[in-house]
Amino acid sequence: MRLGLCCGDIFADPAVFERAASFGLDYLEAALPAIYDAPESALREVLSESRRTGVPVRAAYLFFREGSVTGPDSVTEAMLRYARTALDKAASLGVRKAVLGAGFARRLPEGMDRVEGLRRFGDFLGKLGETAQAAGVQIALEPLNRKETDLICTVAEAAEFLRAVQAPNVGLVCDLYHIFCEDEPFSEIVHAGSLVAHAHFCEPEGRQMPLPGREEYYRAFFDTLAQAGYAQREVSLECGFDDNAQLMRGVRVFRSLGV
Repeated sequence: MRLGLCCGDIFADPAVFERAASFGLDYLEAALPAIYDAPESALREVLSESRRTGVPVRAAYLFFREGSVTGPDSVTEAMLRYARTALDKAASLGVRKAVLGAGFARRLPEGMDRVEGLRRFGDFLGKLGETAQAAGVQIALEPLNRKETDLICTVAEAAEFLRAVQAPNVGLVCDLYHIFCEDEPFSEIVHAGSLVAHAHFCEPEGRQMPLPGREEYYRAFFDTLAQAGYAQREVSLECGFDDNAQLMRGVRVFRSLGV
């Protein structure tokens, strides 16, 4: 399985490509708002550094910085215009998957019931999937724990929702941290099956780099991804770390799993 790193703003720290290569990472996952803001010259510089080091930018995350997917047409249309530009730029860097987390953007507004919220989100997601498809990027909906949002908090909810709305070009993310927070059984990953489009990995206690001694737990997560038929076989480390030693520890623990 290929291992990536959620690294935030790749334009603020171009040396991240060199470090990623030296630590044996296979790819980077970058913040989509930073890609949206980047001028063409910065995109060319980052792409050159990616090619020089052999570390591609395969995925994007932190999708939206503002807006509400259940909001009025004026808001959602502006969000789709942003997405169109951001995803076109991301695709020029080699991004093929964009993680849709943004818990703030899918909180139910006061007075809106859950059924109406899901209907509006489904309508928006269908349009977003088509927009991303035109750019050659797949959308991966990320279930987020209930402290971060109140709409789509588990893998099971995401799978049920996506099967109901049939949004084109949209899969889901299996994020070990959020699965842990919701105390969701790994078996729900298997039930999600072909909808699994991406994965995020960390030591969920404290949302930190993976720890030695927890390999059995981690293997169970990756074994379940395999049982689900997760074909893309890419997982990104998404967690905090204080220094390169902690990052290297996380990479070594992952490699020791033999997945």
